[in-house]
Amino acid sequence: MNFHEKENDAFDNNSTHNFPFFLVINIFFLNNNTLFFNDILFLNNTLLHFTSKFKST
Repeated sequence: MNFHEKENDAFDNNSTHNFPFFLVINIFFLNNNTLFFNDILFLNNTLLHFTSKFKST
């Protein structure tokens, strides 16, 4: 859960260039985890939030 909080902090600080990095981290470190699919859903929600924020700016 701390990992997700840090991921959100990165978006809130406008570190948009970090997004692919977080995507890779999620894929490689959670690929063999039972929470993998839940994390993909979380990533989709984060991406939706990020894109809507980007469009509104």
